[in-house]
Amino acid sequence: MQQQWPTPLADEWHQRQWLCSPLSRARQTAEYFQLQAKPEPALIEMHWGDWEGKRLSELRAQDPAELQRIEAQGLHLRAPSGESPAEVITRLSEWADALLPLQGELALGAVSHKGVIRALLAAATGWDMLGKPPERLDYRCGQLFRRAAGRWALVQANVPLSGSSTQG
Repeated sequence: MQQQWPTPLADEWHQRQWLCSPLSRARQTAEYFQLQAKPEPALIEMHWGDWEGKRLSELRAQDPAELQRIEAQGLHLRAPSGESPAEVITRLSEWADALLPLQGELALGAVSHKGVIRALLAAATGWDMLGKPPERLDYRCGQLFRRAAGRWALVQANVPLSGSSTQG
């Protein structure tokens, strides 16, 4: 099923400096929206290790008890040989903290992946990734996060890409 995107992208989105995951699907999304996005390794999807390319239903069918045990770890869920959401948060925080002194208040945009966005949501809201997220995210929209004083904050969720309602 092909993703349906609104077009064209609102002018205010083009006023940001754009970065993207180096994975092809993020680069293609940036190209679709005519964003001059520089690839940034820190924005790459969470590494799923031995689970890479597998569906959740497949994993549950293989070993339901083991998958349930791993899922119960929330932020510390880690596929064998993979990366946890907590590690994604650390990766993004270290990258952002190194970038902030160089960029100041510059508004950045990032084209990334669901695992990365969910990890940021957890960091910004204190969600332990157990149970439902505190905010239902529409991945066809923009999600505005801010990093300041060593903390992530969710500024605004589900900002239309073709509208004009960004705040930060």
